[in-house]
Amino acid sequence: MALDREKMRALMKARGVTQKDIKEATGKDARTVSRWMSGGNIPKDRDLRIIGQLLSCEPVAFYTNFVDVPDGRVPIYASVSVASYNAFEVMGLRYAVTQRDIIEIAPVLFSILAGHALRVPEQDLDAWRAAKKAGLNVHIGGNAEEAEGFDLDQRAADQRKCFGIAADPRDAAPRNLFAVALRRLCQDLKGIVDATSMYEPDAGTPLKAVGFNADPEILSLLAEEDAKRVSDFTTGRLRLPARETLERFGMRAVVEEVLRQENARDAKLAEQRQESLRKLSAWQAAYATDNPELDEEYQVLAARYFEPEGHVAEGLSAEERDAVYADTFNAKRALKEGCSPYYFHLFGKPDPAEEAQAKQVARLLELERHRQASKRAFDKGAE
Repeated sequence: MALDREKMRALMKARGVTQKDIKEATGKDARTVSRWMSGGNIPKDRDLRIIGQLLSCEPVAFYTNFVDVPDGRVPIYASVSVASYNAFEVMGLRYAVTQRDIIEIAPVLFSILAGHALRVPEQDLDAWRAAKKAGLNVHIGGNAEEAEGFDLDQRAADQRKCFGIAADPRDAAPRNLFAVALRRLCQDLKGIVDATSMYEPDAGTPLKAVGFNADPEILSLLAEEDAKRVSDFTTGRLRLPARETLERFGMRAVVEEVLRQENARDAKLAEQRQESLRKLSAWQAAYATDNPELDEEYQVLAARYFEPEGHVAEGLSAEERDAVYADTFNAKRALKEGCSPYYFHLFGKPDPAEEAQAKQVARLLELERHRQASKRAFDKGAE
Protein backbone atom coordinates (compact mmCIF):
# COMPACT_ATOMS: atom_id res chain seq x y z
CA MET A 1 0.00 0.00 0.00
CA ALA A 2 1.21 3.53 -0.72
CA LEU A 3 1.07 4.58 2.98
CA ASP A 4 4.27 3.21 4.54
CA ARG A 5 3.19 2.89 8.16
CA GLU A 6 6.52 1.43 9.29
CA LYS A 7 8.32 4.47 7.87
CA MET A 8 5.72 6.72 9.48
CA ARG A 9 6.27 5.06 12.91
CA ALA A 10 10.04 5.34 12.49
CA LEU A 11 9.76 9.05 11.72
CA MET A 12 7.44 9.54 14.69
CA LYS A 13 9.93 7.81 16.97
CA ALA A 14 12.85 9.84 15.61
CA ARG A 15 10.95 13.13 16.00
CA GLY A 16 9.37 12.25 19.35
CA VAL A 17 5.86 12.53 17.89
CA THR A 18 3.05 10.49 19.45
CA GLN A 19 -0.40 9.50 18.20
CA LYS A 20 -1.75 12.00 20.70
CA ASP A 21 0.27 14.75 19.00
CA ILE A 22 -1.20 13.75 15.62
CA LYS A 23 -4.70 13.65 17.13
CA GLU A 24 -4.35 17.18 18.53
CA ALA A 25 -2.73 18.62 15.37
CA THR A 26 -5.30 17.18 12.97
CA GLY A 27 -8.33 17.60 15.22
CA LYS A 28 -9.29 13.95 14.71
CA ASP A 29 -10.34 11.56 17.46
CA ALA A 30 -8.04 8.88 18.86
CA ARG A 31 -9.93 6.10 17.07
CA THR A 32 -9.36 7.69 13.64
CA VAL A 33 -5.63 8.15 14.28
CA SER A 34 -5.41 4.57 15.52
CA ARG A 35 -6.99 3.36 12.27
CA TRP A 36 -4.46 5.37 10.27
CA MET A 37 -1.63 3.65 12.11
CA SER A 38 -3.11 0.14 11.98
CA GLY A 39 -4.08 0.12 8.30
CA GLY A 40 -7.78 0.72 8.55
CA ASN A 41 -7.83 4.08 6.75
CA ILE A 42 -5.57 6.54 4.93
CA PRO A 43 -5.45 10.20 6.04
CA LYS A 44 -6.88 12.87 3.76
CA ASP A 45 -4.57 15.30 1.94
CA ARG A 46 -4.96 17.99 4.60
CA ASP A 47 -4.13 15.51 7.37
CA LEU A 48 -1.15 14.14 5.43
CA ARG A 49 0.27 17.65 5.17
CA ILE A 50 -0.20 18.26 8.90
CA ILE A 51 1.47 14.95 9.75
CA GLY A 52 4.33 15.83 7.40
CA GLN A 53 4.81 19.14 9.22
CA LEU A 54 4.90 17.34 12.57
CA LEU A 55 7.50 14.91 11.21
CA SER A 56 9.53 17.66 9.48
CA CYS A 57 9.25 16.03 6.06
CA GLU A 58 7.15 16.01 2.91
CA PRO A 59 4.15 13.63 3.04
CA VAL A 60 5.69 11.66 0.16
CA ALA A 61 8.33 10.43 2.64
CA PHE A 62 5.74 8.08 4.14
CA TYR A 63 2.97 8.16 1.50
CA THR A 64 4.59 7.44 -1.86
CA ASN A 65 1.55 8.35 -3.96
CA PHE A 66 1.08 11.77 -2.39
CA VAL A 67 0.75 14.64 -4.87
CA ASP A 68 0.20 18.13 -3.54
CA VAL A 69 -2.69 20.00 -5.16
CA PRO A 70 -2.05 23.75 -5.10
CA ASP A 71 -1.68 25.91 -8.19
CA GLY A 72 -4.55 24.49 -10.23
CA ARG A 73 -3.77 20.83 -9.63
CA VAL A 74 -6.19 17.96 -9.24
CA PRO A 75 -5.80 14.99 -6.87
CA ILE A 76 -4.64 12.27 -9.27
CA TYR A 77 -2.51 10.33 -6.79
CA ALA A 78 -4.99 7.46 -6.59
CA SER A 79 -4.51 6.36 -10.16
CA VAL A 80 -1.12 7.35 -11.60
CA SER A 81 2.26 5.68 -11.34
CA VAL A 82 5.43 7.39 -10.15
CA ALA A 83 6.57 7.42 -13.80
CA SER A 84 3.44 9.38 -14.73
CA TYR A 85 3.89 11.73 -11.78
CA ASN A 86 7.47 12.42 -12.91
CA ALA A 87 6.22 13.21 -16.41
CA PHE A 88 3.71 15.71 -14.97
CA GLU A 89 6.45 17.48 -13.04
CA VAL A 90 8.77 17.60 -16.06
CA MET A 91 6.00 19.02 -18.28
CA GLY A 92 5.29 21.59 -15.60
CA LEU A 93 8.91 22.70 -15.68
CA ARG A 94 9.12 22.75 -19.47
CA TYR A 95 5.76 24.20 -20.44
CA ALA A 96 4.60 25.91 -17.22
CA VAL A 97 1.37 23.88 -17.19
CA THR A 98 -0.47 22.42 -14.23
CA GLN A 99 -1.80 18.91 -13.91
CA ARG A 100 -5.28 20.36 -14.32
CA ASP A 101 -4.24 21.95 -17.64
CA ILE A 102 -2.96 18.62 -18.94
CA ILE A 103 -5.86 16.55 -17.68
CA GLU A 104 -8.36 19.02 -19.16
CA ILE A 105 -6.96 18.40 -22.65
CA ALA A 106 -6.14 14.70 -22.10
CA PRO A 107 -9.35 13.35 -23.77
CA VAL A 108 -8.59 15.41 -26.85
CA LEU A 109 -4.99 14.20 -27.04
CA PHE A 110 -6.07 10.62 -26.37
CA SER A 111 -8.69 10.67 -29.12
CA ILE A 112 -6.17 12.04 -31.63
CA LEU A 113 -3.63 9.32 -30.80
CA ALA A 114 -6.36 6.66 -30.83
CA GLY A 115 -7.30 7.85 -34.33
CA HIS A 116 -3.70 7.40 -35.45
CA ALA A 117 -3.70 3.94 -33.84
CA LEU A 118 -6.72 2.86 -35.89
CA ARG A 119 -4.89 3.88 -39.06
CA VAL A 120 -1.80 1.71 -38.37
CA PRO A 121 -2.97 -1.31 -40.47
CA GLU A 122 -3.96 1.03 -43.32
CA GLN A 123 -0.53 2.70 -43.18
CA ASP A 124 1.13 -0.71 -43.35
CA LEU A 125 -0.92 -1.67 -46.38
CA ASP A 126 -0.07 1.62 -48.10
CA ALA A 127 3.64 0.99 -47.46
CA TRP A 128 3.30 -2.58 -48.75
CA ARG A 129 1.55 -1.43 -51.94
CA ALA A 130 4.21 1.23 -52.54
CA ALA A 131 6.98 -1.32 -52.10
CA LYS A 132 5.30 -3.77 -54.48
CA LYS A 133 4.84 -1.01 -57.03
CA ALA A 134 8.55 -0.23 -56.78
CA GLY A 135 9.32 -3.84 -57.64
CA LEU A 136 10.34 -4.95 -54.17
CA ASN A 137 9.49 -8.48 -53.05
CA VAL A 138 7.86 -7.79 -49.68
CA HIS A 139 5.04 -9.30 -47.69
CA ILE A 140 3.18 -8.51 -44.50
CA GLY A 141 4.07 -10.86 -41.68
CA GLY A 142 7.30 -12.81 -41.61
CA ASN A 143 5.53 -15.98 -40.50
CA ALA A 144 2.06 -17.43 -39.95
CA GLU A 145 1.75 -15.91 -36.45
CA GLU A 146 2.55 -12.42 -37.75
CA ALA A 147 0.17 -12.82 -40.68
CA GLU A 148 -2.62 -13.90 -38.31
CA GLY A 149 -1.67 -11.01 -36.05
CA PHE A 150 -2.07 -8.51 -38.89
CA ASP A 151 -5.54 -9.87 -39.58
CA LEU A 152 -6.35 -9.18 -35.92
CA ASP A 153 -4.86 -5.69 -36.25
CA GLN A 154 -7.21 -4.97 -39.15
CA ARG A 155 -10.16 -6.34 -37.19
CA ALA A 156 -9.20 -4.16 -34.20
CA ALA A 157 -9.09 -1.07 -36.43
CA ASP A 158 -12.49 -1.92 -37.91
CA GLN A 159 -13.93 -2.34 -34.41
CA ARG A 160 -12.18 0.81 -33.12
CA LYS A 161 -10.20 -1.12 -30.52
CA CYS A 162 -7.24 1.23 -30.38
CA PHE A 163 -5.15 -1.02 -28.13
CA GLY A 164 -5.54 -3.98 -30.50
CA ILE A 165 -7.01 -7.43 -29.90
CA ALA A 166 -5.23 -9.90 -27.62
CA ALA A 167 -4.46 -13.42 -28.80
CA ASP A 168 -2.58 -16.53 -27.74
CA PRO A 169 1.04 -15.85 -28.85
CA ARG A 170 1.27 -19.43 -30.12
CA ASP A 171 -1.45 -18.68 -32.65
CA ALA A 172 -0.99 -15.04 -33.62
CA ALA A 173 1.20 -11.99 -33.00
CA PRO A 174 -1.10 -8.95 -32.99
CA ARG A 175 0.25 -5.55 -32.01
CA ASN A 176 -0.83 -2.89 -29.57
CA LEU A 177 -1.90 -0.33 -32.16
CA PHE A 178 -1.79 2.55 -29.68
CA ALA A 179 1.86 1.80 -28.84
CA VAL A 180 2.79 1.48 -32.52
CA ALA A 181 1.14 4.82 -33.34
CA LEU A 182 2.82 6.52 -30.38
CA ARG A 183 6.27 5.38 -31.46
CA ARG A 184 5.67 6.38 -35.07
CA LEU A 185 4.55 9.86 -34.05
CA CYS A 186 7.61 10.23 -31.80
CA GLN A 187 10.11 9.26 -34.50
CA ASP A 188 10.28 12.83 -35.78
CA LEU A 189 10.46 14.34 -32.28
CA LYS A 190 13.95 13.26 -31.23
CA GLY A 191 15.28 15.50 -28.49
CA ILE A 192 11.78 16.67 -27.62
CA VAL A 193 10.29 13.38 -26.42
CA ASP A 194 11.59 9.82 -26.47
CA ALA A 195 9.40 6.70 -26.57
CA THR A 196 12.14 4.20 -27.53
CA SER A 197 12.38 2.76 -24.00
CA MET A 198 8.67 2.87 -23.27
CA TYR A 199 7.16 -0.29 -21.83
CA GLU A 200 5.80 -2.48 -24.65
CA PRO A 201 2.26 -3.61 -23.71
CA ASP A 202 0.56 -6.65 -25.17
CA ALA A 203 -2.27 -6.20 -27.64
CA GLY A 204 -5.50 -5.31 -25.86
CA THR A 205 -3.70 -3.67 -22.90
CA PRO A 206 -3.87 0.08 -22.09
CA LEU A 207 -0.55 1.90 -22.10
CA LYS A 208 1.36 3.12 -19.06
CA ALA A 209 3.86 5.96 -18.82
CA VAL A 210 6.69 3.63 -17.76
CA GLY A 211 9.78 4.22 -19.88
CA PHE A 212 8.45 7.32 -21.68
CA ASN A 213 10.78 10.32 -21.53
CA ALA A 214 8.64 13.46 -21.62
CA ASP A 215 11.68 15.72 -22.07
CA PRO A 216 15.17 14.19 -22.60
CA GLU A 217 16.91 17.54 -22.11
CA ILE A 218 15.37 18.33 -18.72
CA LEU A 219 15.62 14.79 -17.37
CA SER A 220 19.26 14.55 -18.46
CA LEU A 221 19.93 17.78 -16.57
CA LEU A 222 18.07 16.61 -13.46
CA ALA A 223 19.90 13.27 -13.60
CA GLU A 224 23.28 15.04 -13.99
CA GLU A 225 23.86 13.28 -17.33
CA ASP A 226 23.55 9.86 -15.65
CA ALA A 227 21.71 7.57 -18.11
CA LYS A 228 20.79 5.11 -15.35
CA ARG A 229 19.14 7.85 -13.31
CA VAL A 230 17.27 9.07 -16.37
CA SER A 231 15.96 5.52 -16.75
CA ASP A 232 15.07 5.43 -13.05
CA PHE A 233 13.02 8.61 -13.44
CA THR A 234 11.18 7.39 -16.55
CA THR A 235 10.44 3.97 -15.07
CA GLY A 236 9.37 5.40 -11.71
CA ARG A 237 12.14 3.86 -9.62
CA LEU A 238 13.04 7.38 -8.54
CA ARG A 239 10.52 10.09 -7.77
CA LEU A 240 11.21 13.72 -8.68
CA PRO A 241 10.60 16.41 -6.06
CA ALA A 242 7.50 18.50 -6.72
CA ARG A 243 7.90 21.26 -9.32
CA GLU A 244 7.62 23.96 -6.66
CA THR A 245 10.53 22.39 -4.78
CA LEU A 246 12.56 22.12 -8.00
CA GLU A 247 11.90 25.75 -8.89
CA ARG A 248 12.82 26.93 -5.41
CA PHE A 249 15.88 24.79 -4.64
CA GLY A 250 16.98 23.65 -8.11
CA MET A 251 19.48 20.82 -8.46
CA ARG A 252 20.18 20.71 -4.73
CA ALA A 253 16.65 19.43 -4.14
CA VAL A 254 17.04 16.77 -6.83
CA VAL A 255 20.43 15.59 -5.56
CA GLU A 256 19.22 15.36 -1.95
CA GLU A 257 16.00 13.57 -2.87
CA VAL A 258 17.70 11.14 -5.27
CA LEU A 259 20.36 10.24 -2.71
CA ARG A 260 17.69 9.76 -0.04
CA GLN A 261 15.68 7.44 -2.28
CA GLU A 262 18.72 5.53 -3.53
CA ASN A 263 20.06 5.05 0.00
CA ALA A 264 16.66 3.89 1.23
CA ARG A 265 16.30 1.50 -1.71
CA ASP A 266 19.81 0.12 -1.29
CA ALA A 267 19.27 -0.38 2.44
CA LYS A 268 15.97 -2.18 1.82
CA LEU A 269 17.53 -4.41 -0.88
CA ALA A 270 20.46 -5.23 1.40
CA GLU A 271 18.07 -6.13 4.21
CA GLN A 272 16.02 -8.35 1.87
CA ARG A 273 19.20 -9.97 0.56
CA GLN A 274 20.45 -10.82 4.06
CA GLU A 275 17.11 -12.37 4.97
CA SER A 276 17.03 -14.32 1.71
CA LEU A 277 20.63 -15.53 2.18
CA ARG A 278 19.76 -16.67 5.70
CA LYS A 279 16.81 -18.67 4.41
CA LEU A 280 18.87 -20.05 1.50
CA SER A 281 21.63 -21.21 3.85
CA ALA A 282 19.10 -22.94 6.12
CA TRP A 283 17.45 -24.69 3.18
CA GLN A 284 20.78 -25.75 1.62
CA ALA A 285 21.84 -27.39 4.89
CA ALA A 286 18.50 -29.19 5.18
CA TYR A 287 18.53 -30.33 1.54
CA ALA A 288 22.10 -31.62 1.71
CA THR A 289 21.23 -33.59 4.84
CA ASP A 290 18.08 -35.12 3.35
CA ASN A 291 19.43 -35.67 -0.17
CA PRO A 292 23.22 -36.04 0.04
CA GLU A 293 23.70 -37.96 -3.22
CA LEU A 294 21.41 -35.71 -5.24
CA ASP A 295 23.06 -32.63 -3.78
CA GLU A 296 26.56 -33.87 -4.62
CA GLU A 297 25.52 -34.76 -8.19
CA TYR A 298 23.89 -31.35 -8.59
CA GLN A 299 26.95 -29.43 -7.38
CA VAL A 300 29.18 -31.18 -9.91
CA LEU A 301 26.83 -30.60 -12.86
CA ALA A 302 25.94 -27.04 -11.80
CA ALA A 303 29.61 -26.02 -11.71
CA ARG A 304 29.99 -27.39 -15.21
CA TYR A 305 26.88 -26.11 -16.98
CA PHE A 306 25.31 -23.27 -14.95
CA GLU A 307 26.44 -19.67 -14.82
CA PRO A 308 27.82 -18.73 -11.37
CA GLU A 309 25.27 -18.00 -8.65
CA GLY A 310 24.28 -14.34 -8.72
CA HIS A 311 24.78 -14.12 -12.48
CA VAL A 312 22.65 -11.35 -14.01
CA ALA A 313 21.49 -12.00 -17.57
CA GLU A 314 21.72 -9.26 -20.17
CA GLY A 315 18.58 -7.38 -21.05
CA LEU A 316 17.03 -7.43 -17.56
CA SER A 317 15.29 -4.30 -16.34
CA ALA A 318 16.56 -2.47 -13.26
CA GLU A 319 13.71 -3.96 -11.20
CA GLU A 320 14.60 -7.47 -12.38
CA ARG A 321 18.28 -6.92 -11.51
CA ASP A 322 17.26 -5.74 -8.05
CA ALA A 323 15.14 -8.87 -7.63
CA VAL A 324 18.07 -11.12 -8.59
CA TYR A 325 20.27 -9.34 -6.03
CA ALA A 326 17.73 -9.23 -3.20
CA ASP A 327 16.02 -12.62 -3.53
CA THR A 328 18.82 -15.17 -3.63
CA PHE A 329 16.52 -17.87 -2.26
CA ASN A 330 14.22 -17.80 -5.30
CA ALA A 331 16.88 -16.95 -7.88
CA LYS A 332 16.82 -19.18 -10.99
CA ARG A 333 20.12 -20.51 -12.30
CA ALA A 334 20.93 -19.91 -15.98
CA LEU A 335 22.65 -22.33 -18.33
CA LYS A 336 25.95 -21.28 -19.86
CA GLU A 337 25.88 -20.36 -23.51
CA GLY A 338 25.94 -23.40 -25.77
CA CYS A 339 24.56 -25.78 -23.15
CA SER A 340 21.30 -27.45 -24.13
CA PRO A 341 19.30 -30.41 -22.82
CA TYR A 342 18.59 -31.39 -26.44
CA TYR A 343 20.83 -33.08 -28.98
CA PHE A 344 19.93 -32.93 -32.64
CA HIS A 345 21.71 -35.09 -35.18
CA LEU A 346 20.85 -34.54 -38.81
CA PHE A 347 23.85 -35.23 -41.00
CA GLY A 348 27.19 -36.96 -40.68
CA LYS A 349 28.46 -39.01 -37.79
CA PRO A 350 26.83 -38.49 -34.36
CA ASP A 351 28.99 -36.71 -31.78
CA PRO A 352 29.07 -38.82 -28.57
CA ALA A 353 30.47 -35.94 -26.52
CA GLU A 354 27.66 -33.55 -27.47
CA GLU A 355 25.06 -36.25 -26.91
CA ALA A 356 26.50 -36.99 -23.46
CA GLN A 357 26.54 -33.27 -22.60
CA ALA A 358 22.89 -32.90 -23.57
CA LYS A 359 21.98 -35.82 -21.29
CA GLN A 360 23.92 -34.27 -18.41
CA VAL A 361 22.26 -30.88 -18.92
CA ALA A 362 18.84 -32.56 -18.99
CA ARG A 363 19.73 -34.33 -15.75
CA LEU A 364 20.87 -31.03 -14.21
CA LEU A 365 17.56 -29.37 -15.07
CA GLU A 366 15.72 -32.31 -13.54
CA LEU A 367 17.73 -31.91 -10.34
CA GLU A 368 17.05 -28.17 -10.39
CA ARG A 369 13.29 -28.79 -10.57
CA HIS A 370 13.60 -31.13 -7.58
CA ARG A 371 15.46 -28.46 -5.64
CA GLN A 372 12.90 -25.78 -6.53
CA ALA A 373 10.09 -28.04 -5.33
CA SER A 374 12.03 -28.60 -2.11
CA LYS A 375 12.44 -24.84 -1.71
CA ARG A 376 8.70 -24.26 -2.09
CA ALA A 377 7.96 -26.89 0.58
CA PHE A 378 10.62 -25.40 2.86
CA ASP A 379 9.28 -21.89 2.37
CA LYS A 380 5.72 -23.00 3.04
CA GLY A 381 6.79 -24.80 6.20
CA ALA A 382 8.58 -21.69 7.43
CA GLU A 383 5.45 -19.52 7.19
